[in-house]
Amino acid sequence: MAGEKEKVCVTGAGGFAASWVVKLLLSQDYLVHGTIRQPGDSKYDHLNKLEKASENLKLFKADLLDYESLRSAFLGCSGVFHVASPVPITTVTNPEAEVLEPAVKGTLNVLKACLEANVKRVCCCVFYSCCCEEPKLAQ
Repeated sequence: MAGEKEKVCVTGAGGFAASWVVKLLLSQDYLVHGTIRQPGDSKYDHLNKLEKASENLKLFKADLLDYESLRSAFLGCSGVFHVASPVPITTVTNPEAEVLEPAVKGTLNVLKACLEANVKRVCCCVFYSCCCEEPKLAQ
């Protein structure tokens, strides 16, 4: 419809790289759906403080390994920026099973959910290295 803002989704919206993508999209007047693991957690407060967040940002509880949670976040979106990646919080003893397999399954879930939700464009930009240092989140 004419005059309607374009809606996009950013997976892992609370993370280092993704929070900057969210900030840029909000500044360009997009309606942004952001997926996060635990709504209500104070570690996501920086997102709600972004300019235009109160009117243009909606956060969804989602997990890359939970296909249905992704599907609901993508409904109505014309584009998805897939920035999330499963990050183990303990010492990794089997990188293939603990990092690679969940990342591949999560990305496949994102792509399948995008297809089902008729998303027109998908940008996959997963940065595992962003989780290794203390990030400077978008303010």
